[in-house]
Amino acid sequence: MSKPRRTGGRCWIFFATVTGHGRFPVDMLRHDSCYPRTEADAATIERTLETHHDHWTVRVVRIAATATHFTDARWESFGVTLEETDE
Repeated sequence: MSKPRRTGGRCWIFFATVTGHGRFPVDMLRHDSCYPRTEADAATIERTLETHHDHWTVRVVRIAATATHFTDARWESFGVTLEETDE
C-alpha cells in the first residue's frame, strides 16, 4: 500500500491504477469519492460503457479529509484490480 500525500491543507491525496475488462464500475467512483486522474482516463471509462473492452487501465485519484485508503476488496468484488500508487 502506498503512502498517501498530504496537501498543504487538511486533505490527503491517494493515487491508484484500476485494471479490468468489460464495463468500468462507475459506482465505485462515488463509493470511494474518487475520480479519473486525466481526461484520457475519463475517456477510457466512457468507452467501456459504450462498447465491450477486453482489457483497460484507468488511473484514479482520491482526495479525502482522513488518511483512509481505497476499499480494495469492494473494487475486487466488481472483478477489477486496484493498485495504489505513489502518483
